[in-house]
Amino acid sequence: MQDKILNFKRIIENNSWIYLLVIIGIALGIYAQSVKFDFIYFDENEILLQNKSFFTNDFSLKKFFTTDAFLHYESAYYRPLQNLSFAIDALMANGIIFWVFHLTNVILFILTGISLYFLLQKFKISPHFAFLGALLFIVNPLNVWSVVWVPARGDLLLTLFTLLSFICFINFLKNKSFFTLFLTFLCFSLALFSKETAAFIPFLFLVYYWVKKRFFIFNYKFFLLGGLMFGVGIVWFYLRYYAIMHFDSMITWKDFMYNLLNIPVALSQMVFPYEMSPFPTFTIPKIVLGTILLLVFSFIVIKKTETGKGEKMFFLFWFILLLFPTLFVKGINVDYFEHRYLLPQIGILALLIKTIFVPIVNWIRQQSSHHHIITSSHLIFFGVVLVFGITSYVKAQTLKNLFTVVDAVEKYEGNPIYPYTNRGIYYIDNEMYDEAKKDLNKVLQMDAKNFIALNNLGKISMIFQEYENAITFFNRSLSINNKVEGAYYNRSFAKTCLGNLESALLDLDSAIILKKNIPLLYNNRGVLRMNLGFTNEALQDFDNAIKFSNSTYCDAFGNRAYAKFLSGNYAAALQDCNSALQLEPENEALLALKERIKKSPSN
Repeated sequence: MQDKILNFKRIIENNSWIYLLVIIGIALGIYAQSVKFDFIYFDENEILLQNKSFFTNDFSLKKFFTTDAFLHYESAYYRPLQNLSFAIDALMANGIIFWVFHLTNVILFILTGISLYFLLQKFKISPHFAFLGALLFIVNPLNVWSVVWVPARGDLLLTLFTLLSFICFINFLKNKSFFTLFLTFLCFSLALFSKETAAFIPFLFLVYYWVKKRFFIFNYKFFLLGGLMFGVGIVWFYLRYYAIMHFDSMITWKDFMYNLLNIPVALSQMVFPYEMSPFPTFTIPKIVLGTILLLVFSFIVIKKTETGKGEKMFFLFWFILLLFPTLFVKGINVDYFEHRYLLPQIGILALLIKTIFVPIVNWIRQQSSHHHIITSSHLIFFGVVLVFGITSYVKAQTLKNLFTVVDAVEKYEGNPIYPYTNRGIYYIDNEMYDEAKKDLNKVLQMDAKNFIALNNLGKISMIFQEYENAITFFNRSLSINNKVEGAYYNRSFAKTCLGNLESALLDLDSAIILKKNIPLLYNNRGVLRMNLGFTNEALQDFDNAIKFSNSTYCDAFGNRAYAKFLSGNYAAALQDCNSALQLEPENEALLALKERIKKSPSN
């Protein structure tokens, strides 16, 4: 009987596809439900829905790599591969179809789990225990947000390509072939353009090399790999700088110190992922538990075990280093986001498997007269997997749509400010203004200085042509945060409607100072300047609007045509009018302008 069990174990380990099928099956069992989910109106609306025409009709690689994650120069996030993957989804689905985006996230998560299985083996963990580690990763409730929330795509791509880059790097250290060198460089580059955290991967490479070699062996291929990585890093830095150079980060030293709580809280949630709220908060139990775990892991690293101290330090360093970039990002009215823990947790998981679970299982086997394939520790492990899997399945349902998110936050006592704000914006977009006011006023009751809620209440006032009231909301918003160009833009519109063109022009000047690459701002300022008689300055604004839109801004071409028409430059006006009509052939206003130009004296 014992021989049969051992033979069965050998068959499984020699056929890793069985392990992979189990990983795929369990992942699908938990997350296949998400293909029926809606968007939760948290960044999806700004990234996907507001850029629908770009993703479905006129997208360009240049814009992916030269704008921020929101495609409007509006954030400090640079995610070109994320948006490129969104474009592929939209192309395959012939539109922004929710289930396609969710399905892609599930596939990427499965590929990440499979990559982790192979990476753990590269860390000298047996296939059996590598499978258990990958399984624990797949079922961990901490990862639900990363899979179900579509804009976590960047973290999924980052984690996948980071794992692949490490597999290739370890292979490169062994065979030093040009092929593995190229694959290492390629996977690193893909990770880098997925999310900024990948900029820290070279430091992990160096630490891993030091742990394994302890001294430098001269080989020109090491310098070639380093040079290639440095070169793509320079390109990435330049493109990222161009994309977000007008974004002024609001992170302060106080924010950074507060963000340090992410270290114990991340540990707490990685090991005991009991949080069910979509928008969780720092709590005393999480901080205390995480601090205890940090001390325990530090002791494990220092304590002499079969696993070398350097290797254990590497695993802990993986966690801290890849969590470090998140400390420089402070969300408004939110303590932390779970998707940012997706990649850092790999280090803790490897440390747990190699220094705790494997030694315990081996010890139990040594104490037993029968070397069973299943030990009591395995039973405990599979019990944890079952509990985690069920929890993940239930937790995923809290992200089914915007309304289940609000319900879950209220039920599990999370931070409701974001959900109420998002639902308020959803109501505005769907012309349910009374409901929007209720949610936005709830936000102000919890946070009287929430400028986002004030801006949106101002928008509602403008919809009902209550321009004085709208200006009051925008004034309050700007008194709290005077670095939001949207508030200046909206206030400018309200002032324009009241006939206060000079003051409206000053607001657009302020908006453009904050965000210099937004075509809409230049176009609207050009219209104001033209109405005020500043035709030459208006022409410069229309030039900039066309330049920053990559010559795809129909209104800017049309307005420039009209400005040139007023200046008597009829030939140039006709040329711009034709350019605008190429973008919108059925535009009646443009067709009428073209007829006026043709009837001008010069024609």
